[in-house]
Amino acid sequence: MNEDLALTSITVGEILTGVRLLPPGHRRDGLMSAIEQTLALYREQVLPYDEHAARTYAALQESRRAAGHPLSVEDGMIAAICQTRGATLAMRNIKDFQGLGIDLIDPWTTPGR
Repeated sequence: MNEDLALTSITVGEILTGVRLLPPGHRRDGLMSAIEQTLALYREQVLPYDEHAARTYAALQESRRAAGHPLSVEDGMIAAICQTRGATLAMRNIKDFQGLGIDLIDPWTTPGR
Protein backbone atom coordinates (compact mmCIF):
# COMPACT_ATOMS: atom_id res chain seq x y z
CA MET A 1 0.00 0.00 0.00
CA ASN A 2 1.22 3.50 -0.84
CA GLU A 3 0.26 6.04 1.82
CA ASP A 4 0.64 8.86 -0.71
CA LEU A 5 -2.31 7.48 -2.68
CA ALA A 6 -5.97 8.03 -1.90
CA LEU A 7 -9.35 7.48 -3.49
CA THR A 8 -12.31 9.80 -3.48
CA SER A 9 -15.60 8.54 -2.12
CA ILE A 10 -17.06 9.37 -5.54
CA THR A 11 -14.50 7.16 -7.29
CA VAL A 12 -15.32 4.29 -4.94
CA GLY A 13 -18.99 4.66 -5.85
CA GLU A 14 -18.23 4.75 -9.57
CA ILE A 15 -16.08 1.62 -9.39
CA LEU A 16 -18.59 -0.34 -7.32
CA THR A 17 -21.46 0.72 -9.57
CA GLY A 18 -19.58 -0.37 -12.68
CA VAL A 19 -18.98 -3.83 -11.27
CA ARG A 20 -22.51 -4.23 -9.87
CA LEU A 21 -23.93 -3.45 -13.31
CA LEU A 22 -22.06 -6.39 -14.85
CA PRO A 23 -24.02 -9.58 -15.45
CA PRO A 24 -23.85 -11.97 -12.48
CA GLY A 25 -21.09 -14.53 -12.83
CA HIS A 26 -17.43 -15.35 -12.24
CA ARG A 27 -16.10 -12.15 -13.82
CA ARG A 28 -18.29 -9.90 -11.67
CA ASP A 29 -17.54 -11.93 -8.52
CA GLY A 30 -13.80 -11.87 -9.19
CA LEU A 31 -13.76 -8.14 -9.82
CA MET A 32 -15.84 -7.45 -6.72
CA SER A 33 -13.50 -9.55 -4.61
CA ALA A 34 -10.43 -7.72 -5.96
CA ILE A 35 -12.06 -4.33 -5.41
CA GLU A 36 -13.06 -5.18 -1.85
CA GLN A 37 -9.50 -6.31 -1.09
CA THR A 38 -8.11 -3.07 -2.51
CA LEU A 39 -10.64 -0.94 -0.66
CA ALA A 40 -9.72 -2.69 2.59
CA LEU A 41 -6.11 -1.57 2.08
CA TYR A 42 -7.14 2.04 1.43
CA ARG A 43 -10.06 2.30 3.88
CA GLU A 44 -8.37 5.13 5.80
CA GLN A 45 -7.42 6.89 2.57
CA VAL A 46 -10.84 7.50 1.06
CA LEU A 47 -11.36 11.25 0.75
CA PRO A 48 -14.96 12.22 1.58
CA TYR A 49 -17.29 14.57 -0.19
CA ASP A 50 -18.02 17.03 2.60
CA GLU A 51 -19.53 20.51 2.89
CA HIS A 52 -16.27 22.22 1.88
CA ALA A 53 -16.12 20.06 -1.25
CA ALA A 54 -19.81 20.74 -1.95
CA ARG A 55 -19.24 24.49 -1.86
CA THR A 56 -16.18 24.13 -4.09
CA TYR A 57 -18.21 21.92 -6.46
CA ALA A 58 -20.86 24.64 -6.83
CA ALA A 59 -18.22 27.25 -7.64
CA LEU A 60 -16.50 24.95 -10.15
CA GLN A 61 -19.78 24.14 -11.88
CA GLU A 62 -20.70 27.83 -12.04
CA SER A 63 -17.41 28.82 -13.66
CA ARG A 64 -17.33 25.86 -16.05
CA ARG A 65 -20.92 26.41 -17.21
CA ALA A 66 -20.24 30.11 -17.72
CA ALA A 67 -17.29 29.11 -19.92
CA GLY A 68 -19.48 26.67 -21.84
CA HIS A 69 -17.68 23.59 -20.51
CA PRO A 70 -19.82 22.03 -17.78
CA LEU A 71 -18.50 19.06 -15.85
CA SER A 72 -20.43 15.90 -15.19
CA VAL A 73 -21.69 15.72 -11.63
CA GLU A 74 -19.21 12.98 -10.72
CA ASP A 75 -16.21 14.71 -12.33
CA GLY A 76 -17.14 17.96 -10.61
CA MET A 77 -17.36 16.24 -7.24
CA ILE A 78 -14.01 14.50 -7.74
CA ALA A 79 -12.39 17.79 -8.80
CA ALA A 80 -13.86 19.56 -5.78
CA ILE A 81 -12.52 16.92 -3.39
CA CYS A 82 -9.05 17.17 -4.96
CA GLN A 83 -9.10 20.96 -4.87
CA THR A 84 -10.17 21.19 -1.22
CA ARG A 85 -7.61 18.58 -0.15
CA GLY A 86 -4.75 19.89 -2.29
CA ALA A 87 -4.60 16.45 -3.90
CA THR A 88 -3.19 15.67 -7.33
CA LEU A 89 -5.70 13.91 -9.57
CA ALA A 90 -4.47 10.86 -11.46
CA MET A 91 -6.81 10.20 -14.35
CA ARG A 92 -6.52 9.01 -17.91
CA ASN A 93 -8.85 11.73 -19.25
CA ILE A 94 -7.22 14.82 -17.75
CA LYS A 95 -8.46 17.23 -20.43
CA ASP A 96 -11.86 17.51 -18.72
CA PHE A 97 -10.13 18.64 -15.53
CA GLN A 98 -7.72 21.20 -16.99
CA GLY A 99 -8.11 24.76 -15.74
CA LEU A 100 -9.72 23.76 -12.45
CA GLY A 101 -6.82 24.67 -10.20
CA ILE A 102 -5.79 21.11 -9.41
CA ASP A 103 -2.61 19.26 -10.30
CA LEU A 104 -3.18 16.55 -12.89
CA ILE A 105 -1.30 13.39 -13.84
CA ASP A 106 -2.11 10.90 -16.57
CA PRO A 107 -0.38 7.84 -15.09
CA TRP A 108 -0.64 6.02 -18.42
CA THR A 109 1.52 8.62 -20.20
CA THR A 110 3.53 10.38 -17.47
CA PRO A 111 7.09 8.97 -17.36
CA GLY A 112 8.30 7.78 -13.98
CA ARG A 113 4.84 7.54 -12.43
